Amino acid sequence: MAKRVYTVLIVAKGRKAPRGIQISLRAVCTFMLLVMVFCSGVFVLYQSHGKLLLETARLSGVDKENAVYRADLERLDGELRVLLVQVAELDTLSQVVREIVSGENGEEPPRIALQSRSTGRAVNSLEETLEYLLKIVPQKTEEMALLLSDAEEYRIKLAHTPDFWPTTGRITSPFGWRRAPFSLRREFHKGIDIGAPSGTPVVAAADGVVKEARFRSGWGNLIIIDHGIYVTYYAHLRRISVKVGENVVKGQLIGSVGSTGLSTGPHLHFEIHENGLHIDPLQLLKQEAPKDGI
Repeated sequence: MAKRVYTVLIVAKGRKAPRGIQISLRAVCTFMLLVMVFCSGVFVLYQSHGKLLLETARLSGVDKENAVYRADLERLDGELRVLLVQVAELDTLSQVVREIVSGENGEEPPRIALQSRSTGRAVNSLEETLEYLLKIVPQKTEEMALLLSDAEEYRIKLAHTPDFWPTTGRITSPFGWRRAPFSLRREFHKGIDIGAPSGTPVVAAADGVVKEARFRSGWGNLIIIDHGIYVTYYAHLRRISVKVGENVVKGQLIGSVGSTGLSTGPHLHFEIHENGLHIDPLQLLKQEAPKDGI
């Protein structure tokens, strides 16, 4: 079979005769196939380029998100480590409070002794820090609640401890054996006498409830205040400024120095009873007596 041949005439402007180019069918088919392959390649490259641009944009967004996450993690790690320091400081503070509440004998109340949980632990990773804080914070919350309760009890105990000087002046007769001023016999003086001008203010040595406020033979004008463990007596008063059943606080005015009852001159006879037994007031009156008035 004869090969088909196509003639392509090229006509130029002017009067020149047209030129003919003979092209076989195989060449035409080959050219068309190349054109199709080229167009397909261009189309595939276009799609791949679009996908590449989308993926690049997505990865760029991921990088930005990762950068934000890294910054958040670094900030969180810093904040958690600050919390670690604060927990350690809180542990130190609670230890100081425990020592205060323990008192001078150094014996901690049972509840406080159970609170001693050390926070001294090294943590490295963020996960370890978070896990540690999640464990220790509830413990510290419980500890602080107990410690607050014990501190409040200690505050109440201090408020009801008669350690505040009831008036100003000097001690004219101490606690203990002495010669009685009227009978001249040897007797045990159950309190202390504080010499002061008549009318000098007398205040409550601690928080308590007034149990007696009246004239009693020998004692003169007398006030008795119940503080719980302790009971205080204020005798020979010139004036009584409180009533029976009244709640008084430490440092509150209750009367004034006088010389009523069996008295050799203006002074305050002051007694402290602890669980029903007389004790030397100077055991509790640890602060210096106020010299510039109360």
